[in-house]
Amino acid sequence: MWFWTNDDGRKTSFELIDCIAFGTHIAKRADEDVATARNALRPIYESKGDAAALAELDAGENRKTATEQLGSYRRVVIGLTVSQTVNNYLTYIPDLLRLVFETSPEMLTSAKNVVTYETILQQESLEGLMEVMVEDYVTKLSSRSGVRSLADELRDRIRFELFTGAEQRDQTLVAVEVRNLIVHNGGVVNRRYLSRLGDLVPLGPKAVLGEPIVISNSYVLKVVELTSEATSKADARATAKWDLEVGPIEPRANKVRTEGTPTSDTQQ
Repeated sequence: MWFWTNDDGRKTSFELIDCIAFGTHIAKRADEDVATARNALRPIYESKGDAAALAELDAGENRKTATEQLGSYRRVVIGLTVSQTVNNYLTYIPDLLRLVFETSPEMLTSAKNVVTYETILQQESLEGLMEVMVEDYVTKLSSRSGVRSLADELRDRIRFELFTGAEQRDQTLVAVEVRNLIVHNGGVVNRRYLSRLGDLVPLGPKAVLGEPIVISNSYVLKVVELTSEATSKADARATAKWDLEVGPIEPRANKVRTEGTPTSDTQQ
């Protein structure tokens, strides 16, 4: 498979999920230990008539518990997990397309990619020109406004289905918009999110205009499994269609992408 299904991306997502679960467990145990200690100390202080110590115990009961304090961090970790998982998926798409066009450069004819004379004359070899043409078209494709437009372009130009069906497509579109909301609006639901998804809003986390989007642990797992399945199925279709060599995609200089992803211009 080309994707990170068994590699760093998916592993990172599950590690973040495990972090949430472990932190919740530790916080709960800490709260239980504090409650046990408080209950044990109270009769001792009462027997001694230690008013100051009793007042401190009473004040402690009004403080936030470890579980409550963890809640404020949970939203950050949950958002990070979802956005990182979707980012990995959005990085996968141009990498797969690059591999497709490098393997079958004749597909650039179907794609109707236009290269200027200046670009042609700057290249020292036909191989170099082909690399530039592939990179140029993949960048143009990946810069389209959203995954839906990209999927339509691939279907129309090179007869490739990015998604298995409508359900997978819709769920992925929602996950991408949730990611955009987290990255570009601090996770607070705005009219743009609601209008872009329309009837698809119920497929995502609970969303109320002006309030933080409510992402459950189960939705995080759903996004991880969704993107994993979407990429593995796309791998299978691409491999069968273009006889691609099975193996991991070579990372592109292992750097963070600042452009050329399917959501690069969905949020301004």
